[in-house]
Amino acid sequence: MPAAGGKPRRAGAEDNQRLAERVALSPQSWDQGQSRAMTARSDQLAPDWDGDRGGYRPAPLADALGTGRPLARWAVRGDRLGHRAAHPLLTAVWDPVMSVDLAHQMLLRARHGLRVQADASRLPVSDQAAAAVTIGDAPLFADEVVRVLAGDGVVLWINALGRDAPFYVSTDVLVSALRSASAGARWDAVDSEASWGSWAVPRRCRP
Repeated sequence: MPAAGGKPRRAGAEDNQRLAERVALSPQSWDQGQSRAMTARSDQLAPDWDGDRGGYRPAPLADALGTGRPLARWAVRGDRLGHRAAHPLLTAVWDPVMSVDLAHQMLLRARHGLRVQADASRLPVSDQAAAAVTIGDAPLFADEVVRVLAGDGVVLWINALGRDAPFYVSTDVLVSALRSASAGARWDAVDSEASWGSWAVPRRCRP
């Protein structure tokens, strides 16, 4: 999917990427101070979020659902867990979808379905209850993803600004984190770019 000119650059993106890689590989490094700071920042951004970012954010998710074909190859069942902004695209494929956000002000702007305010480092979801977990422009907490994901489930990893996204980590880091969190289980992934963004679709390999 081609990209137009004028791609934005977010202040502090490199610092956030270092944080994202550290959290992906060492989820225990996340603490309450970081959680509170991110909540405050997200609440501050919420009033302008859809107008400033809404136009370009759906492209990589739409491409992942079409080109990555996480459903065409893998049969999955049960609830789907995703970010609120992804909800319309996800519900076109799956239902029900639970949208999770750290910030209350962000959730107030969601207009679809079940909305839950929660820290993704401690998801209010039962073990192996989610057939798919979509993470859009947010840190990866690999241990929680592995815990809630069904055995034949799939992860959709979305970064609206690709390598310049504040929480971007490479597919290699993503797969390494998931492997480590699942006691060394093998994972495969497909990935690509779409417009300004990037996506990866990893899943556990069958024994």
